[in-house]
Amino acid sequence: PILHVEMIARARAVEAVPILKEQFSRSQDPLTKSKIADALVRLGDPDGKYWEFLVEGATHGLETDAPYAVRSDSQPGPSQEFTDWAKAHNITTDSALETLYKSALAVSFLAETGDPRGVPLLRRALSSPYFLTQAYAARGLAKIQDKESIPLIVEACKRAPAAAAAVIARSLVYFDDPQAQSAVDTYIPKD
Repeated sequence: PILHVEMIARARAVEAVPILKEQFSRSQDPLTKSKIADALVRLGDPDGKYWEFLVEGATHGLETDAPYAVRSDSQPGPSQEFTDWAKAHNITTDSALETLYKSALAVSFLAETGDPRGVPLLRRALSSPYFLTQAYAARGLAKIQDKESIPLIVEACKRAPAAAAAVIARSLVYFDDPQAQSAVDTYIPKD
């Protein structure tokens, strides 16, 4: 299970690398494969195919012309623009949201590696039409401690509705930087 893979990665159990590689090649589930690839990159495996798998998944998910999915009025449900876009593309709104969610997960696996090679793609993900993708990207950039991305994270917060901005801004807590801390004070509710 994915939880065990995460435990292996956090424990830095490099002795599990051969087993993880075997599981990666046998798995048919994209989510499981992504988690294993994430763990193998975090464990320092030099085989570039696991990194490339993560990059491919995250890149594929960012190739969309969908508008912002969250309503700006803090009401539940997707934005009218997003609903109209889904209809124009002959897909259900639920299906379109599921696709965005899966792309967010792909970005999260790449972000979790903390690998600096991911900075350009994570920065690109800050422009995603889905706030969860933006939040995962911001978290990854914070994990990498890429201070040059702080203005980009702040811009993502500015474009997002208040509730989404608060989620995106959480990553800024991990930067020792006045601009980041100012944005935390602006976008994360005090309560």
